[in-house]
Amino acid sequence: MNPAMVKQALLILIQQNCVNSYLQPGEDTLRGPRPSFYLYEAHTDRVLQIIRHPRFLLHIKDEAGEVAEAVIAQLLQEGRLRMDQVLGSVAARLGKALDKETRDSISNTFISLVQAHYVERSPPCTLPPPTLRPHPNSVRTRKAKSAATNTEGYAAEQAAALKSFEELSFEKQRFKVPAELALEMFMSDAPAPAAAAGGAGGANGGAANGDGGTDGSGDEEGGRAASPDVKMEDAAGADAGGGAGAAGSGAGVAGGGRGRKKRAAPEDDGDELAMKITAPAKKAKMRAGTARPDVSPSPGSQSPARTTGGGAGAGRGASPGSPVAEPAVVLWRVNNDEFNRRFRHQAIVGLVREKFDEDAAGVVSAMLAAGRPFESSVKEERSVQLSEDEVEATANKLANAGIIPSMAGVSVPGVLRTLANDGFEMFSHVGTGPQGSASYVVNAQRVIDLIMLKQTEAVVKARFDTAGLRVFRLLALRGQLEQKQIADLAMLPAKDTREMLYRMLQGGFIMLQDIPKTADRAPSRTFYTWRVNMPSLSDSTAAQLYRAAGRVWQRLKYEVEKEKDLLALIEGAKETQTINFNLTSAQRQAVARLKRVNEVMETSLAHLDQMIAIFNDF
Repeated sequence: MNPAMVKQALLILIQQNCVNSYLQPGEDTLRGPRPSFYLYEAHTDRVLQIIRHPRFLLHIKDEAGEVAEAVIAQLLQEGRLRMDQVLGSVAARLGKALDKETRDSISNTFISLVQAHYVERSPPCTLPPPTLRPHPNSVRTRKAKSAATNTEGYAAEQAAALKSFEELSFEKQRFKVPAELALEMFMSDAPAPAAAAGGAGGANGGAANGDGGTDGSGDEEGGRAASPDVKMEDAAGADAGGGAGAAGSGAGVAGGGRGRKKRAAPEDDGDELAMKITAPAKKAKMRAGTARPDVSPSPGSQSPARTTGGGAGAGRGASPGSPVAEPAVVLWRVNNDEFNRRFRHQAIVGLVREKFDEDAAGVVSAMLAAGRPFESSVKEERSVQLSEDEVEATANKLANAGIIPSMAGVSVPGVLRTLANDGFEMFSHVGTGPQGSASYVVNAQRVIDLIMLKQTEAVVKARFDTAGLRVFRLLALRGQLEQKQIADLAMLPAKDTREMLYRMLQGGFIMLQDIPKTADRAPSRTFYTWRVNMPSLSDSTAAQLYRAAGRVWQRLKYEVEKEKDLLALIEGAKETQTINFNLTSAQRQAVARLKRVNEVMETSLAHLDQMIAIFNDF
């Protein structure tokens, strides 16, 4: 290919977030310094999640309104945009003139989306390439001081410790609002301080987010706020999230060592001391509804602590004495991880609602909403530790906001004890909170495993009927069994059991293990046992789901391509606004058929994407 064409293609793919770009710094050698060069990496996760974009839009419309939907839709379409481009394109999409009222509405909604982590800064192309994560097997071979280091968590901590200063600096600024945008918002809302003091507008006043995202993923410590037309459940869970910090040994400690907050970068002593002094006042203002969003000053501007008139509300962005500089151009994009985190929580709540009742689902929603700001990744094994009082306070706030059903007359401690005593171990009692009440966590990964098992059983039943489901459940519960044992326990004839087992083996649902008595492995002196390997089965199911989604996508494109002439005729009539436009009977039948096929294909694609998210992204 022509080098100019390759360059243009790379620019388009980077703009659409399909390719990541890194700057490999030059190395000093005996022959002199080597020049730096750029490396490119395909971002396969974002490419595969393109079919999830309609679900993103439906979710944000239900939660935040039409303006937020227009912002997310424009960012999904364009990939990366500057703030002025967001204002102009969203106003055009809404069909409104970019006057002061429309500009303020879009700006407030945009800031709320940033504070809720739905929108993030695009990573600059000057970041160094990520360090290779050590394999868990290589960690186990080392001589560790304790058994706790011989885990995959230890390997993840070692990889996080190797992060460069540029990566940590970007993570601190990932969800920070530029100073000029925040100042413009503050100045427009200056005549109404009483409303801000009453907590009337999250986007008008913003929400201070802890220490500005000093944990590994840039997730802020404090609560989040919402604009007047944006319904964010994090605003209701801010106080419980702050209380969870005292209950969970620093608020970021989830079970199994996950969620622990780490030092992002070496700070000077003055900045660290100022953070420690202003943190209590900042949390107090959060509860009062008067906190300000974290801001980053633009180059040449003064510190946000001076411009906004308060150190407690100012962010820890690039101060004049800080080595972290604000980029000249800030590009914004959609944060897919936050949407996947919300969908994961919805799946957990849905399973709890199905197994228990609506009250239990509301309590679990409150627990997940309170601990969401402290999750460092989508695949968290356990939620943040919360006491009964904190869960009850958060549940009442969400109920008053209309996010969950009313909790009047519901005993939250009783619901928590019922969930913790359930045999499926979806919830755990982990001790006593700061006020003497019991503390609980949600075993999120255990719930996701149960959801995957449920979906796998549905596939087994559809392909092998009730007898196949009985055999599958027997092997999943009892482990390795011989063929005769399976026939006796499943109460099936030996011949039918043998045929069933080999058909399930061919489909990849079960595995066959040979246990020889002698070294020659003669079949007459060998035991053959059957078992279910859930991790391998989950991987194969995810691969089958991807192949099915690909086939549905190709069929949909084929149907549209087959009727492209008819579609071009209809689009031409719409563009010219032809009033007297008639179709023949055959053309009308073709349009009706294409509409029906399109609905079926898109519905199937959305259902497959939900299953793909469960087996791959959650």
